[in-house]
Amino acid sequence: AAPPGPAAGGAPVATRRRRPMHSSDPLMEAALAPHAADPLMAAALGAEAAAPVASRRSRSMPSSDPLAEATLAADLVDAPSARSGRAAVRDAAAAPSSESAQLEVHIVSLVLDDVGALDDLVDDLAVSVDVPGSLGNETSHRVPVADRGLHLFEWSSTSDVRAGAPVRRALIEALGPEGQDEDTEVVFTVRGLPRGGALPGVEVGSATVALATVLARGRELSQEQVSVLAKRDGAKIGTLTVSTVALAALMEMDRALDQHGDARSALEADARAAPAASRRDLDLRLRDRRAAEPAADDPTAHELVFSISRVRLFDVRRDVDADVDELQLHLDLLGATDERTPAVPVQASGDHRLRYSKAFDAAPGSKLREALLDALDSPTHEDSDAYLVLYGLARSKSRSVPPQGVELGSAFVNFEQVLLEAASVAGAERTVKIERTTRAGSTTIGELTLRLNVHRALKAADASLEAHDGAERAKKAEPQIAQ
Repeated sequence: AAPPGPAAGGAPVATRRRRPMHSSDPLMEAALAPHAADPLMAAALGAEAAAPVASRRSRSMPSSDPLAEATLAADLVDAPSARSGRAAVRDAAAAPSSESAQLEVHIVSLVLDDVGALDDLVDDLAVSVDVPGSLGNETSHRVPVADRGLHLFEWSSTSDVRAGAPVRRALIEALGPEGQDEDTEVVFTVRGLPRGGALPGVEVGSATVALATVLARGRELSQEQVSVLAKRDGAKIGTLTVSTVALAALMEMDRALDQHGDARSALEADARAAPAASRRDLDLRLRDRRAAEPAADDPTAHELVFSISRVRLFDVRRDVDADVDELQLHLDLLGATDERTPAVPVQASGDHRLRYSKAFDAAPGSKLREALLDALDSPTHEDSDAYLVLYGLARSKSRSVPPQGVELGSAFVNFEQVLLEAASVAGAERTVKIERTTRAGSTTIGELTLRLNVHRALKAADASLEAHDGAERAKKAEPQIAQ
């Protein structure tokens, strides 16, 4: 059981480590709760049946951009709102294709109107992409600041939108009768970084694109120019050029909504349609399996390397007990590890720098390898979650902080999702949310910046699953090495 949290937000719920639950349908959640642990019910409902619908996100940035609206006006003359043009698009739509399983957003370029206005410490720019329902934002490669203001990226972010995928659930809810077009917005955040500095850097500005607009127009965005608005005052500071490959997926979701009447019914149909096969058969069909098994004599081929550089808390006074002097992360990799980082002093600014890197052995026969095989072969997506749990420690005795520390929140990385990423993306620096869960719900209290070197080990485990037709046979067939 988790230790109690700070009094400010209520005590965290002491349960088996799972990712925070969000639901916009209390009746559905209550109906499924008694059966959540029943394997027969889970099989009948599909891999994600008991998973709650992704909640809508509230954003502080402006919900509309007059310049962008003017640009789109010509395309929407016959469609005053994005929703009013969807029926015609739906009627003209072709049958579902393999393209409807993916949604891609492509960043072509970024133009800043006044590069000189950037902080003197900013040497590079990067763009983070947050798709509705995504498990965490994805960040592009860095581009050096150009004096003329033009920065070429040519970088893409791809999301899985097959039945049960979190992005699909969020978009179906947003496109449904009770949803809002702004809940389909992809948020692009422009970040400035010093040379060699770690993400997330400083937020320069942001831009948004509503995927509902793509559906209403009946065509993809092709090098669409979107205004970048300053974080400070919402003024236009530049232009982001983006394209999408999303229409087929959006039309397929819209057809499902039309067929079933509302988002809840469409999501229930998704759950029933999910085959009762392993997740390897359900979610990993697009993976490139041509990569060979790592060489047996390479000692690093089966390592899962976590490198953590930063913990940023948004409001230390609100979320950290006054008796807490230090912060420490506990790494729970599929229940096979209990690693703890060195403790760092609490900073009033909320910015905590870490220099932590650890290689975990996932070679055949190891406890972590067996846990990895089970997780990747499981029909439950969350079984592949690796957790990073943030604890607060007190150097002296405290009534409010037990000796083992108090849990402040947790972040997670899903190995299955990382396995689907290209190697260059999987190894890039990423930022994940730190969420604090109480009986009142979940709140994002900060961000964790880390880099993973896990792709080869994940591919090796998955290749073994493929070769031996499942986790149990793979564990029996693999050599039992000394642990």
